[in-house]
Amino acid sequence: MIFGICKWLYIEPDHFLGLWVGDFTFDKQSLKNIVLSISWAKAKVIVDGNVIFEGEHSTTLPYTFSKGKHRIEVEYINNYGQVDFLCDIQDSTQEIDTSFKTLLTPKTKIYTVGLYGGWRNDHGLDLWLEKTDAPVVLFVASYHATHWNIKNAKTLKAVVYNSHNPGSSVKTDNANVKIFHDATLQYASRLMPFCYERPVVHCENKDAFKHSIAYIEKLTGKKPDGFSSIEVPTLSTTRLKKLDNTQDISVPQVLLDASMYEKINQAMEGLK
Repeated sequence: MIFGICKWLYIEPDHFLGLWVGDFTFDKQSLKNIVLSISWAKAKVIVDGNVIFEGEHSTTLPYTFSKGKHRIEVEYINNYGQVDFLCDIQDSTQEIDTSFKTLLTPKTKIYTVGLYGGWRNDHGLDLWLEKTDAPVVLFVASYHATHWNIKNAKTLKAVVYNSHNPGSSVKTDNANVKIFHDATLQYASRLMPFCYERPVVHCENKDAFKHSIAYIEKLTGKKPDGFSSIEVPTLSTTRLKKLDNTQDISVPQVLLDASMYEKINQAMEGLK
């Protein structure tokens, strides 16, 4: 994100143009993903004088860099009232496969974190895993690209992540954690949808939480044991206060036992 740059330089967001140029050195031939999350804008990527992308859509570009120095240039023209742009060079991701299920045990705790997006300039979000003796598998999903930083991950065994816009990444303070990308995983930022009555009664993303839970249960054989989000997780259908994501978000914020699932189901029935 570059909201702060526009504010600091007094640039109108829909008049923002950027050019970034840098030299990158690789000590061996390296397959990387050049990730662009563009929003409403145009971008061009040039490597060693060759245009490898020019367009208006978010994308992931696999690119093999030979050993040595390479110049990368990124041009960007914004066409919207706010600026949200990410360009990153990432290692290739491991897609979820059958090895994921070997990490699950009957004692494994399944936690899920969902959000539309944070608002830190670096797209980062810090999660603090609450202490537990049980092994943990964590599902994290968002709409905007998010750099998930998971702390206190001593009992964390695996992280499964995805975002609608490409560019998300995961790091932890435990080198033994397995990290998987799952393009099917969808985000749910609330336990209950946000509803409003004008001009007609409508609830946004009404079934998002239900669908997210069902998919995780399909993968793991059980419903999640806990949930966290930037929005205060309650059974309210009104607009909720958003937490300041400059602070660690605890995982889980809400324990999802049979009683809580029953409360959620009853509240959802009341919306029909």
